[in-house]
Amino acid sequence: MSDRTERPATGPNRERDGRPTRRTDASSDGEEPPIGSRLFTYVVPFVAALFLALGIAGAVTGSWALVQPAIDGCDRPAIGVDTVEETDERLATSTPALETLTLDDLTDAEQRAFEEALEDVHREGTVDGETANLAAFERGVLVSDGEDERYVTLVSASRCLSVDPLVLPLGVVSLLVGLGGFVVVAFLNYPESFSPRLRWPPR
Repeated sequence: MSDRTERPATGPNRERDGRPTRRTDASSDGEEPPIGSRLFTYVVPFVAALFLALGIAGAVTGSWALVQPAIDGCDRPAIGVDTVEETDERLATSTPALETLTLDDLTDAEQRAFEEALEDVHREGTVDGETANLAAFERGVLVSDGEDERYVTLVSASRCLSVDPLVLPLGVVSLLVGLGGFVVVAFLNYPESFSPRLRWPPR
């Protein structure tokens, strides 16, 4: 009577000890993955990230330009007022002669802006209200307070962020394209994370 024991059957999916073998893909045999696999692994996520970054920048910038005037009041003009010394230096080299206005010629809002500029570090004041001398400020004008004359000019007609109106819609579209790209990559590379009805290929 022989003492020979039977060994478990071996096959393509069985090892000699009975444990299933690990399936190998093309990359384990030294072969490169197909082009489609590399496309959705590297190229598509990179392009989606670019669209996502551009979309965030465009959406934020376009939205802020849309609501900034209502929140910050940046659409109000700002004037700059020189010191007496700076005005004297300007008058010494200025030709032709500059127009001269008095404080009474200014509106209440312009007077407040003038006084604000005198106290401001940057010598600027915001005209919050009626502006009747905007054209004169654009040219540059002398304003006399009864004792001294100071050169006043328009610093900015509007301090609001100025962007093209298409920035916001294009940013939203780019944002959606970027998000869609990441969803496609996740859907193809990790199908088990989705509902069985959504998996591809269907089983």
